[in-house]
Amino acid sequence: MTDPPNKQIRNETNYSGERWSGSLRQLLDTIHPLRIRLAPGLQPKKIEVIYGFEPISTNQMLEMYQEAEETGATIVTRDLRKSSDLVGGSLYYLVKGRLVECRILVSQLASSTSRIHVPSIDEHEEEMLLVHQCPAAYLYDRHRHQLIWAEEKDGFCFQYDLREHQQLTKEEIVRFAQSLAF
Repeated sequence: MTDPPNKQIRNETNYSGERWSGSLRQLLDTIHPLRIRLAPGLQPKKIEVIYGFEPISTNQMLEMYQEAEETGATIVTRDLRKSSDLVGGSLYYLVKGRLVECRILVSQLASSTSRIHVPSIDEHEEEMLLVHQCPAAYLYDRHRHQLIWAEEKDGFCFQYDLREHQQLTKEEIVRFAQSLAF
């Protein structure tokens, strides 16, 4: 089905994580054959996983188009049902005594977009770097350091997002990112 002119249907999520009750090994077995970068020699202190949503049916799309036509609304929402498909997660590591979140989102190439939250556009700074030979954005302000890059592997896009709350230096965060390995 093609979208009527000037109309789009998108599944969106806030990507909130749920605590993973199993071990890191169990998580890696669950996502096999996909492989993610991990911090060598470190065990995550906490693991969260992110599940995708069931796709919107053709009937639901048609109902949404009709509702938009009848009401003039530009945004029509529906509750989405969580699927059993993992689409990402967060591994929380202790680095130099500070908690660093390593958030990883996985999508098939060209099937998804990601949003990056910047708390205060007026106060944040950004710098472009290379991490694992991939373009990376280092964002920082008085609240948080964030280092984001994406890698393509085996038909998938892996977006890595390291987040830390102003306790480590940029060099320490970049060094940690460069240490992540398959």
